[in-house]
Amino acid sequence: MDTAYSAEGDKTLENLHKANRFTDWMYAQVKPHLRGDILEIGSGIGTYSEKIIRNFPESKITLSEIDPSYRRILASKFEGGDRRIKVTALDLQSAAHFQDDNIAGKFDSCFALNVLEHVKDDTMALKNICNVLVPGGVFVVLVPAHPLLFNNLDVAFGHYRRYTKKYFRNIVANTDFKLEKMFMFNALAIPGWFVNGTILRKKTLDEGSLKLFNYLVPFLDFTEKIIFRQKIGISLIAVLKKI
Repeated sequence: MDTAYSAEGDKTLENLHKANRFTDWMYAQVKPHLRGDILEIGSGIGTYSEKIIRNFPESKITLSEIDPSYRRILASKFEGGDRRIKVTALDLQSAAHFQDDNIAGKFDSCFALNVLEHVKDDTMALKNICNVLVPGGVFVVLVPAHPLLFNNLDVAFGHYRRYTKKYFRNIVANTDFKLEKMFMFNALAIPGWFVNGTILRKKTLDEGSLKLFNYLVPFLDFTEKIIFRQKIGISLIAVLKKI
């Protein structure tokens, strides 16, 4: 991201890390599209990093962060005993970072969960990400959806925007990506986000709310597949392929 995390973002990342069933559910939306050597953008404190390291034992995996304090956490957790794992600094607004010979054209797949909304120029960010993938490489991205839901939580977390499908298609059209798939995720989080961020004007997602969502994951997964059919959700997930 182009700025360091806020204190509110730090706390939310810590609370999210404890909600293992919920993060497993989110990761399950991304995992089927990952392959080969993998780059994670915006690794934070490693909530999803530990999942890909466990699930892709034959892959070289690069974890990236702009925040130096998070890079230190990632390095202490993952770099020491596994030569497959590398931690690096990446700024989505810096073309030079993504043209480095050590990462340009090196990855078969890449993913970023709740990262792109933190970047002022998201078209440039997509172009930079495209540059590190091999031809035919895949980028999986999850971003917050529905501009009408933009509220106090978004401001506290340092979000520039929430996305619509139309807006996302338009920025992809200005890159060398082809949009392979796009769907919505986590419909039942919408009321809670609205109440907490718009009505109560909270600045963090508290641990109690995430514990509840963690407990409800089997029900949430059922409603996504059977009732909402991935047409409604608080997040937008897209799968992009490098042309």
